[in-house]
Amino acid sequence: MTDKFERPGKHWNIDHLGPLPVTEKGNRYILCFRDPFSRYLVAEAVESQNAETKTETFINRVISVHGVPESITTDCGTAFTSTVFKESMKKLGIHHKLAAPYHHASNGIVERANRTIEECLSAYVNASQSDWDEFLPLTIFSINNTPDKTTKLAASEIIFGRKPDIPENNVLKTRYHYGEDYNSKLQNRLQLLWEQCREKNKKTSPQYGRINERQLKAGDSILVQRQQPENKLAPKLKGPFKVLEIKGKNVHFADDRKIIRTAHKDEMRGLPGPKAEDGIERHPCGQKPRRSKRIAEKKGE
Repeated sequence: MTDKFERPGKHWNIDHLGPLPVTEKGNRYILCFRDPFSRYLVAEAVESQNAETKTETFINRVISVHGVPESITTDCGTAFTSTVFKESMKKLGIHHKLAAPYHHASNGIVERANRTIEECLSAYVNASQSDWDEFLPLTIFSINNTPDKTTKLAASEIIFGRKPDIPENNVLKTRYHYGEDYNSKLQNRLQLLWEQCREKNKKTSPQYGRINERQLKAGDSILVQRQQPENKLAPKLKGPFKVLEIKGKNVHFADDRKIIRTAHKDEMRGLPGPKAEDGIERHPCGQKPRRSKRIAEKKGE
């Protein structure tokens, strides 16, 4: 995650989970929305993953509660790239970013939440797995009130400025009293939580990318990692292709049929290029050959 956000609600990462076993209510998918600043998670069980469903759910579950964000990130699924969804985001003034195809790390903040949801639901569903939507609301409640590994804070506390009351508070009669100056205390509490969250995000953000980002430019020759093949002996890379355009970490290139494709920089492998002035052979992506190869060449001098 390379984008920096200064407060919750400015950006949402969106993805869907499924298809899952159809429930008695007819639900088959889970739409997931996650705020990368606080890690707050919103999820809704739905029957379909079409553009209308995703647009309505985003407006009803996210915008109506948290306001209109500046931007969102989704995958390149047909529902997200449809005219209905794109026009809706345009009317709301939301910048729509598309993650690179087949590169889950591009939308990793919500992909990781999907795995957590699957693990939690699997512990409660019945034998036919037809009741998972009944456990979804409290599963999300539990995730949002568990301290995050990165921020060390519960997402709901970062959003609302306080921890939610649970049955234990009613039984033990333990409740926090804010006093008369609730507004001032809440603002100070949120400011303190958001500042702590910013610092934690800054320290951990380098872990989400390569140590040295691949340096590419238009005209470079590349090999591209293919989608996971069914045959394990099938080649892992395809190409060579020529880079046409680069937008952030997404690289546009033309395939064998001259169709414009998009892939993430991390899915690229540069083909050997000419030697530079220092005599070291380099790849178009700016990387040196393996250390073992450089040592062997040096011994042969």
